[in-house]
Amino acid sequence: MNFFMYLKSKPLQAQLFDTGRYYSKISRLWKRDSTIIFLEKARDTCFIIGYGVVERAKFRGELSKEEEKYCIYHRYVECLEFRTLIKFNPPAIWSNHKFSAPSKKKTPVHGEKIPQRLLDDVLDYCEERSSTQS
Repeated sequence: MNFFMYLKSKPLQAQLFDTGRYYSKISRLWKRDSTIIFLEKARDTCFIIGYGVVERAKFRGELSKEEEKYCIYHRYVECLEFRTLIKFNPPAIWSNHKFSAPSKKKTPVHGEKIPQRLLDDVLDYCEERSSTQS
């Protein structure tokens, strides 16, 4: 299964792309090889900032004591470790003309599943965009 996740702050984005780990407050059926599309919302615009391919998910009890304390303090339930992380620079703008969010809202919902066809369309769009900007 593949999902959309919003990264609400620059420090969270930096933590993800620097460490290759994402601490989640929601529990999903994270599986190895799942793709997570990372989004950022700024005013009325949704940006696609990157994506990651999950290597593994760990519950708090599987983490080091230090990480477990960190998760308890911040109310995180799981830690996702990524095999692959790609950051789009600059981010791509979510286009309602190109995609329709699975929930039928204007933009995706945090934690929402991504149908495979939509995932392929989003990744193709971002790839095309980045190759034309090089």
